[in-house]
Amino acid sequence: MKITILLILLLATAFPILALANQGTNVLPNLDKDPDGTIVDANRIFKAISDITDWIFSIFLVLAVLFILIGAYNILISKGNPEGFDQGKKMVLYAVIAVAVAVLAKSIVVVTAKIVGVTIEI
Repeated sequence: MKITILLILLLATAFPILALANQGTNVLPNLDKDPDGTIVDANRIFKAISDITDWIFSIFLVLAVLFILIGAYNILISKGNPEGFDQGKKMVLYAVIAVAVAVLAKSIVVVTAKIVGVTIEI
């Protein structure tokens, strides 16, 4: 179990590094307008996606902190009760997994933007 969590955290930290390593050209150079006149710009699309993932990332972090605090509280008040201790331990573990998933989700957007050739602010 510890190896799986460690592997997830290592992969989550490796994705942004790999995204910054790509110095290729823009894959989608002609995204100015659709045939019907709608303006399509890859920078605007990825900026919107980045904004959405920023909000989701913030929510995940707030919830993770709450779950860590509640899990730690359950561990403290378990008073040697194995069920309460296990419940608190699971809550802390799931909070750490939620943070790893949030970091992975944010890094997927960065990697995809780098592959397409769009620069977004992290």
